[in-house]
Amino acid sequence: MIRLIFTRFRERGSARQTFLSWRSEQVHFPRPTDRTSLTHFDWTLIRYRNVISVLRNPFYSGAYAYGKHRQPR
Repeated sequence: MIRLIFTRFRERGSARQTFLSWRSEQVHFPRPTDRTSLTHFDWTLIRYRNVISVLRNPFYSGAYAYGKHRQPR
């Protein structure tokens, strides 16, 4: 789902258009149902804040990819 949001964003050019296209297709997005361990999820209709969160959070864009780069010696 994360990859699809970035793909649709590149196609549409804006977070709003990305959201509107997913919403018109009735796409669902995972939402945590337990606030402590975040291990259980429900799938609910995607919200604008879901799209914004994914696009703005560097974690989703791969900025925290562990082990992808070698350390210079």
